[in-house]
Amino acid sequence: MKKIGLLLGCFNPVHNGHIELAKRVLQSKSIDEIWFVPSLTNLNPKDTNLISAEIRIEMLKKAIEMEPNMEICSIETTAIQQPYTFETLRYLREQYGHDFYPIIATDNLKTFNQWKNYDEILNKHFLIVAKRGDEDLDTIISADEALQQFKEKIIVIDGDAKYEISSTTIRNNIQDEERMSRYLNPEVYKYIKTNQLYGGVKIMSKFNPEKEVDKIRNFVINYMQKNDLDGIVMGISGGKDSSIASALFANILGAENVIGITLPCHSITSDTLDAKEIAKLLGYKLYEIDITDTYDVMTSALDSNLDISDKNTLLDAQINIKPRLRMAALYYAAQSLSAKNNKRYVVAGTGNKCEIYVGYYTKFGDGASDINILANYTVSEILAIGTYLGLPNHLVYKTPSDGISGKSDEEKLGVTYQQIEDHIEGSRYNPLIEKMYENSEHKRQGVITITDEETKKTF
Repeated sequence: MKKIGLLLGCFNPVHNGHIELAKRVLQSKSIDEIWFVPSLTNLNPKDTNLISAEIRIEMLKKAIEMEPNMEICSIETTAIQQPYTFETLRYLREQYGHDFYPIIATDNLKTFNQWKNYDEILNKHFLIVAKRGDEDLDTIISADEALQQFKEKIIVIDGDAKYEISSTTIRNNIQDEERMSRYLNPEVYKYIKTNQLYGGVKIMSKFNPEKEVDKIRNFVINYMQKNDLDGIVMGISGGKDSSIASALFANILGAENVIGITLPCHSITSDTLDAKEIAKLLGYKLYEIDITDTYDVMTSALDSNLDISDKNTLLDAQINIKPRLRMAALYYAAQSLSAKNNKRYVVAGTGNKCEIYVGYYTKFGDGASDINILANYTVSEILAIGTYLGLPNHLVYKTPSDGISGKSDEEKLGVTYQQIEDHIEGSRYNPLIEKMYENSEHKRQGVITITDEETKKTF
């Protein structure tokens, strides 16, 4: 049985203070290993500057790569919702059977009696407390009756004043390279700069997912009531956008009024499995209708009659006909199920602001719908909403792809979604993205018709 010290937190980002604390615990208290346990969501509800768990874990990997006896435990980031510390500890005890030692700072100790089931934590575990500066822990403990009875379970170690800095301070001063190089592992800092993290781009300090979800709720309710509608039919691809949009609709309208349809067509099996997972999690009906044969018959007939056999010539047409077939199927389903259930269903789309801006969708395919609640949100904003809703990380942060070409969205586009966001927001102009916007204007305009004024000029 090992003695495992647990450092739990956001690690947004991990800095040298975290690593030095881990080293001190390993050196001073006969602890065998330190496990870093990054949280799923922000532990401070007032702080909305949390980047994805995948990115935080990647930085942790770089920070401890050369450090012996340090590991990453992703138990919390794979949870459906943020667990309490006592729940994490319960799971670890049952799963591994080791002795686990939670590690906290003195400011956490002052409010430890406010933690959920804190007494269970102290009954089952020793608590390692990192002392900061000249703080008198005996005074803190003696002033708290709850802590007094567990005094023998509290182990005190000295912190390192040289690295007393918060992740918040680092995020706010990330451009100060001389200063940050003292507090961040070089590989972590390089990763932050390369990916433009914490530069006011990927952090959405002004974006409030709770407020936006309320706004979406009001919009959907008004739309449904105004048009005397009962429910939504939507395609569920297994990707982040359809997962998050379906979660919003299920939350607002009730799962019984959401009908999901997954339409595999020479598709990746994992996409269908992800579609089934989100539908089961949210409780709405999901139909699986394979349209591969329909696609094969149609393209074979078209290619033969049009006398086109070159694969490169056909590639884009064959890619675009799949979303058009899917959208035709969704409208067929909406109309037929409306008649069958004596209800009025409409079709929901799931394209996001970044895709719409550069025209990364199929005209009269996935670009067609009656309502689209994600159209005004960028990718990072949608990720924030998905995280706020407590959806599984592997669905929210799944690498976006069309499931058709075998490439990720960003590989096909030649630019990243972050670059598109930067361009939209005006922080970094990109001529390639602007060209994509101009070339796709016809998709956003809709059908072009002749006006009355133009008719008069013609005649």
